[in-house]
Amino acid sequence: MPLLRTLHEAGHRVLLPVCEPGLKLSWVYWAPESEFVRGRYAPVQEPAGTRHGVAVMRGVDGIVLPATALDLTGNRIGQGGGYYDRFLASLAGVLSEAGTRHTTGPLPTAAVVYDDEVLPAGSIPAEPFDRSVAAALTPGGLLRLGKARGTG
Repeated sequence: MPLLRTLHEAGHRVLLPVCEPGLKLSWVYWAPESEFVRGRYAPVQEPAGTRHGVAVMRGVDGIVLPATALDLTGNRIGQGGGYYDRFLASLAGVLSEAGTRHTTGPLPTAAVVYDDEVLPAGSIPAEPFDRSVAAALTPGGLLRLGKARGTG
């Protein structure tokens, strides 16, 4: 919540995910007064509000996503559902369309973890459907990772 508040106070529009059927994500704009409700498809608290599809990502500057751990090559472990891998894979088509900010390269991605949850390269096995991230956002700062696959 402190990171969300800081981003909002700095003038950024913040989108939070909502789990949908078929392991898909929709997105809700967040503000400090936003309400949260228990997710229907995952046991998490999700923002209440108007849901937007992946096309809303055309206007974002970067994606910060959760992880339980990641390695120096950008492979991450989430909670096992595959929501974010599917979401990151879907970005390629959306961001390649004319009029988006990121037609020349991938959308910047960072996973939020504690410093000791960043593991040596190769520590986390990756399946062909897994999508890596470009950076780790830790209490110690931003750490750029190995080349991210399939993020845009």
